[in-house]
Amino acid sequence: MSWLGKQGTSMNDDFDDADRLIAAEATAPGVVSLKMGSSTRTVTPDEARVVASAIHEAANVASYTEDERPEWYRRFMQHLVLEICTHPDLIDEGHTQQAGKVYCWVRDQTQTNAFHISTGWANDAGWIVTRVLEHRDVIRDVFDLSDHVNYYDQALIDGQVFFYEVAPTSVL
Repeated sequence: MSWLGKQGTSMNDDFDDADRLIAAEATAPGVVSLKMGSSTRTVTPDEARVVASAIHEAANVASYTEDERPEWYRRFMQHLVLEICTHPDLIDEGHTQQAGKVYCWVRDQTQTNAFHISTGWANDAGWIVTRVLEHRDVIRDVFDLSDHVNYYDQALIDGQVFFYEVAPTSVL
């Protein structure tokens, strides 16, 4: 069984019962048992990943205040909204001039890397980024009531997800 103890203790140390915070164990194929105090709950592997993600996310957020985060700090999940338009080279080749937004979810990167990853993917897809509309750290709760929660969840798996909303500029 994998035990997580209070701050400053090793996961491999033996703990008194009072010091045990949470335990996780694969008890059967497709079954994970979570124990917190005297309560035990079985969940699916996917549900266990969501719990682990929430714990990891909370620990990252609690580690620094926004002003204390160093440049090298890898942020758990960032959300960027970039304003984009068709690359001029594609217009010269006869493509329709389009504009719109790309919504980006980037996991476990520095703020600078998340920006470069997002603009790089947009550029590789034939877009020029004209403006950064939003760039912030996010938690899953931000998207719970929107269709975008699926993109957040997918970024947990893939590391990054990009969703484009574009239209011909004559329509905008």
